[in-house]
Amino acid sequence: MKLLAIDTTTEQASVGLLVGSSIQHQTFAHLREHARFILPSIDTLLSQAQLSLSQLDGIVFGRGPGSFTGLRIACSVAKGLGFAHDLPLFPVSSLITIHHQAQQHYPHIDHILTVIDARMQQLYWQYHTNNKVFTEKVADVQEIEQAGISPKLIAGWGYEPYQAALKLAFKDALYLKVYPSAHAMLSLALSQALQPVSAAKASPVYIRNSVT
Repeated sequence: MKLLAIDTTTEQASVGLLVGSSIQHQTFAHLREHARFILPSIDTLLSQAQLSLSQLDGIVFGRGPGSFTGLRIACSVAKGLGFAHDLPLFPVSSLITIHHQAQQHYPHIDHILTVIDARMQQLYWQYHTNNKVFTEKVADVQEIEQAGISPKLIAGWGYEPYQAALKLAFKDALYLKVYPSAHAMLSLALSQALQPVSAAKASPVYIRNSVT
């Protein structure tokens, strides 16, 4: 399988290329430079692998939640390349990607809260256990606590401004700072089947209607 992956969910953008079971990737950490970074990085990875876009089996992209501007960049690039080269797209949740990375760091922890800063004193969040995955939501820490969850690990990006409140709400939880990434999305693609959509139907998932 040959897949390209693009993530611009947060301040750290990344592009990855899966060929067989091998993943190559590039990361760039300046939010305002995402649009300039993505296409040259794709060209570099494809050139190194001696592949063209038309030889790919599809394009994976971070569909959110996250930065509104970032989500539009990843989705727009994926859609443009998908249309141009008749490739299926594979939208992946940013919070599911974080959960996948958290499991790799802590394979024995099965109650994980994944979070991304949503600004406006709120977090995008999702709770994961062995037998249940909560719906993605946006809320403040008090509302998350009232959901009746008991995370053993809180993983994600941008939780630092809320960490004091999180520690009061979830006293025994560990913390893991981790960004959703193209590498993690491709690793996820290797471990489970992703659902393709056409370029025409692909879209970001914002959860909240106001811009961040």
